[in-house]
Amino acid sequence: MPLKIKNWRNLIAILPIAYVLSFWWWASSGYPTQGEICEVTNAGKNCANYNIILVTAWKLAATVDHWSALISAIATGFIAWFTWTLRQSTEKMWIETKKAADAADLSAKAVTIVEFPIIRTLWIGPDLLSVDALIDLGMSGESYGGVVNDGPPTEFSVVSEIEYRNYGRSPAFPIQMHIGCAVVQRLPEFPVYKSFGNPSPSSILKERESSKIEIHFGFRLTENERDAIANSGAVLWFYVLMTYLDIMDRPHEIGSCWQWGKQNPADSLMYFFDNGTAPSAYTKRT
Repeated sequence: MPLKIKNWRNLIAILPIAYVLSFWWWASSGYPTQGEICEVTNAGKNCANYNIILVTAWKLAATVDHWSALISAIATGFIAWFTWTLRQSTEKMWIETKKAADAADLSAKAVTIVEFPIIRTLWIGPDLLSVDALIDLGMSGESYGGVVNDGPPTEFSVVSEIEYRNYGRSPAFPIQMHIGCAVVQRLPEFPVYKSFGNPSPSSILKERESSKIEIHFGFRLTENERDAIANSGAVLWFYVLMTYLDIMDRPHEIGSCWQWGKQNPADSLMYFFDNGTAPSAYTKRT
């Protein structure tokens, strides 16, 4: 603060000296030191001599006053042009910023999507095993006897495992299986699952590999149901909904549905296959 006061004092002391020296130089160079300022009255012009600096300031003020309308118009136009230019620049900057932000967001999403597991089941479904009695083991993995069936379903059947293919670049971790079957000509709009279970903690769908998950789902078909299947009056449907986690612990679901029979009448064997006619709720993917 004292330094600032001292500077102001120096400036106040220098200004008069500078004025005197400048005026002396002006006068010694032969330039006029006085000028007239005239006032127009009814009696005519009334002129008086004044210091040339005062005269110059007066004439400058008179000129500005004379052209004040034009100066105001030019200033207004310049302000309008500057405002418009600033707005255009701001809009362009906002657009470019938004483009950059959108591009970064899309890139991040693309990287994330690429790293997600991509789980699919096969077009040909799981094997159907014929057994001697109803198997109700859930997912315990206990042993039981049975043979692969390639003909009409028998009274007691088991689907022991389902094969999945992970086309992604990271593993998937199955946490729950919802399983069901139905003997109908056309499936209802929404599935009704008959069995729920948790896969083994060691069940991992590794990236770029096929893996099998044991389910050991047993069911029984009545004689009427078997006759309806044999006479093409109904179809045996098998469907499953698997819930799994990705590497970020985000849950996903994949539904699969197959029907028992021959997709091609010329086929010699019967099997589970997906003909794409199941309602979308049976094959949803999240």
